[in-house]
Amino acid sequence: LVSSLSRRHSGVMLYNMLTGQGLEISCMSDNSSSTDSGCFRQTNRMVADALASLLPNNKRDESVYFANVLLTSSSSSTNTTLATTGILQHSLIVQDSKCSSFTFIDSKCSCKNEVNMCSNCYTPTSSRIVIKFLQLLYESTLNTTILHTKLVTLVEGTLNQAKVWTKLKSQYEEKKFLKQFGHHDSDAKVLSFFTYFVR
Repeated sequence: LVSSLSRRHSGVMLYNMLTGQGLEISCMSDNSSSTDSGCFRQTNRMVADALASLLPNNKRDESVYFANVLLTSSSSSTNTTLATTGILQHSLIVQDSKCSSFTFIDSKCSCKNEVNMCSNCYTPTSSRIVIKFLQLLYESTLNTTILHTKLVTLVEGTLNQAKVWTKLKSQYEEKKFLKQFGHHDSDAKVLSFFTYFVR
């Protein structure tokens, strides 16, 4: 998934998920064939597994994962997504029946290139938490087991910081906390969303 997208789009998508924003996952199809239906079901499982790795969860106590994800199936002839219609800002499109190629749509993006980013993309990709995730996901030398372990460690570390975040009583304390842990201002939304997972 990450290898199919630019680093900027991957960063925006990760920030979207880590802050609990809405994200459409759309499987483009030419018709309602069994192959296309299989792609849609496979996408469903893929998204659930990906979110299980990127968001805190406890499989022993919870049978479902929390995420603001909407799974849809769209016709490739119309190429209409919730992002292109303005209902949601972000859509991730599965381009083929093997679910190996993806396109990311940000309806508010006005970037001219990867270097000169618009404010809608700069803020998410400035998140230090997102940068740490990207560094892991783009590390091609890691095998799957090690990658999963490192991702879980990063998620748990972020959750532990979110536990402290819930105790802060003022904006001054929040800014001091962000600076102390080397976070960007945009990380405040990630920590705030992770507080929903604090037990």
